[in-house]
Amino acid sequence: EDDMERRVLASYEELYRCQWADTKNNVLDGLYEVLQSCGEEVKAAWPMVLAMLKGVAQDMEAQQVQQAFMCLKLIRNDFLSALPIECLQLLLTTVGSFGLADVDLNISLTAITLLWNIA
Repeated sequence: EDDMERRVLASYEELYRCQWADTKNNVLDGLYEVLQSCGEEVKAAWPMVLAMLKGVAQDMEAQQVQQAFMCLKLIRNDFLSALPIECLQLLLTTVGSFGLADVDLNISLTAITLLWNIA
């Protein structure tokens, strides 16, 4: 079960590495839908999901940063208690990456608020 979960979410990560913005947008939309519909079932793949979102924040593409931040807010609001304790540091650094993103001031400020709420 954990292996299947990792393979499915690894495919999102692999697709996101392409060069086309529309494909990246579709991948992030799909990730959001997966998290929204069955995020409570995610167990072993949280580090992969968080690392992918952190990478999006560092890409500095406005639309993708917005989409990834929606995923991050969903994780924080709905699945924080489901995250393994060893993912907490990665969650904090991922949220921090969005705080440093220069593409959207509202996202940066909201990320700072999320950090306070997590702490």
